[in-house]
Formats: sequence, C-alpha cells, structure tokens
Amino acid sequence: MLLNAETSNNQYHDIRNLAGAKFSTGCAGADIAGIGCAVDTGQQLSWNDAKAKCESMGMTLPDQGTLMNIAAQRANNPTLPQSGAFWSSSVYSSISALYVPFADNSTGAGLGGKTISFGVLCVE
Repeated sequence: MLLNAETSNNQYHDIRNLAGAKFSTGCAGADIAGIGCAVDTGQQLSWNDAKAKCESMGMTLPDQGTLMNIAAQRANNPTLPQSGAFWSSSVYSSISALYVPFADNSTGAGLGGKTISFGVLCVE
C-alpha cells in the first residue's frame, strides 16, 4: 500500500509534487470570490514555462486584470503570496509580456522579457 497516493482509473500513483497533483474537489490554493481557485506554484519560471506549468495543472495563467485583482485581495487572504512578481498571460509583443508585482506600493503591471523568470500563480 502506498501512503502518498491518489487514485485515477482505479490505479495508484505516487505523488512527488503537490503543485502538480489534481484534486477532485476543493481548492489546493486560495479560493477567491469572482475568480476561483488560485495556486502559487512556488516557482520562478520564464513566461512560456509559466504558461506550460499552469496548463499541466489544468489551470491557466491569469490575465493582467485578474492578477491585479488577486494582488489587491492578498491583504485579506493570507493564503495568497504577499510579495514577489508574477507573470500574467497578457502579451505585449512577441518577446515581452506583463507581470504584476505583489508589493504594497504597486498600482499596476510591469513589462518583462519572456525569458526572465517571475513567479507563477495559476487560476481555474
């Protein structure tokens, strides 16, 4: 018997990373009214890798407006990241995309090259 397992099609699988585990009910991160479940992967990735990470979890990278909304709610939700910068799905050009800093004095988004590593917050 495996102690760290979940069932899928009546088969057991060892879970090595909870960020990639799929849960049948509930939210593995922060449940945000009007947005849904938001999960901080705890990783710093390039924009393309951030999108792929969220997709592998059955989630999406939030757009700039959604991510700014999440950042604004972090003071009232301690399960959300309280600092850092996170990629949004909003693209500026073929080589750059928008990120949102989670900082007390931040009021907008920044522009970063897609190869730079920022945090990854996925939504469902």
